This record gives sequence, C-alpha cells and structure tokens, in this order.
Amino acid sequence: MKFAISTTLLYLSGLVASASVYPRQSCPEATRFGILTVSSPSGATSYNPGDDISIKVDLTCAVNDFGIVPAYLDYTIVVPASENNGHEPPIVLARRTVPAGSLLDEFTTKVSVI
Repeated sequence: MKFAISTTLLYLSGLVASASVYPRQSCPEATRFGILTVSSPSGATSYNPGDDISIKVDLTCAVNDFGIVPAYLDYTIVVPASENNGHEPPIVLARRTVPAGSLLDEFTTKVSVI
C-alpha cells in the first residue's frame, strides 16, 4: 500500500478551548487551526508503511490571532474512496497533548498499517 501526500488527506483535529483574541494582523483564516507541514527525512513525496515522516504544526496564528488553543491534536491519514476499495479506515499517526503555552508541535513517526 502506497500513500501519496498529494492524493491523501492529512487531517488535523483537536479539542479546543477559548482564549483571549489578539487583533489579527497577518494570519489568513485558513491558519485558524495551525499551519501543517509534512516531510520525509529522505525527501520522498509518497509514503509506504514503515516509512518515517516528520510532522510540524505551527499554532502561532491559531492561538494568538484566533484564540483557538488545542488541548490535544489527532493526526490521521484518510485515504479517499476513489484511491481504494472505499472501505479503508483512517490511519492514526498520533494523538499528542499540546503543552500549555506551546505554539509548536513537532515530531517524527512511522507510517504503519495494522
């Protein structure tokens, strides 16, 4: 099974709490849940089970400009129905708790299919 970042959807979801909202300056609305960056240490653009991937989420705009403070973040890959038999469950990469006051979540994990 091969996963191409361009044809899969990497979902980032989290439980959020309210915080004081600073005036928006340079953050577009699309950044309200963070800015997600996915890369491979090898520079690959598609991923196979067992491959390492690095994930980084910058929460600066989400917290400072939109007042969205995540308690935790779920990282999953959802394979579109058009790319498989229509019955593939999401692949859970990680569930991470965001430390209080942190504006960055960054880690490396392996793509695994059970």
